[in-house]
Amino acid sequence: MKQINFKSNFFYGALVVVPIVIFVILIVELVDIIKNASQALGLESDIGGGLAVALLALVMIAACYGAGVAVKTRIGSMSFGSLERRVLAHVPGYRIVSNALKGFADNEKSYPPVLARLSESGTAVLGVVIEENDNDTFTVFVPTAPAITIGGVYILDRNRVTYLDASTLDFVNCVAEWGVGSSKLIGDTKIM
Repeated sequence: MKQINFKSNFFYGALVVVPIVIFVILIVELVDIIKNASQALGLESDIGGGLAVALLALVMIAACYGAGVAVKTRIGSMSFGSLERRVLAHVPGYRIVSNALKGFADNEKSYPPVLARLSESGTAVLGVVIEENDNDTFTVFVPTAPAITIGGVYILDRNRVTYLDASTLDFVNCVAEWGVGSSKLIGDTKIM
């Protein structure tokens, strides 16, 4: 009989649920603030509510853009780098999400997408190369759809890994959508 590991299941679930809950709470609070502001300005109609949601979207876009600009300054870069090394690097899954987002921003392949053969059966899985090792192997992360940060880590011989001519964004979208778009991601790549 398989033993249930409560602690492991709890923490894996928390990795998925906590960020979603924080995001929902943030949105609810922001909508409440905008609703109160729109009432103070006399914008209580349906149009005012729509205007409040549009304003919220603009504020969030501006906040993200402003934070991005601030992080690219010398002081902002040093401050964020320090925060990242001291706090964020210790959060499970942060590094892979961070590098993937940086890859989107710079249109790079921070973790290049690959087809990885785990067995001789001709079956391959989608993954990303985390590291190229000195012993002619690759460390490959294979996410479990649709969660891009949960999956398995495999050490594979070089001949079992085939790089894909695809962007990190295409890879993430494919995994997050249970394989939709895999034909674009794989193209005419053959499983060796």
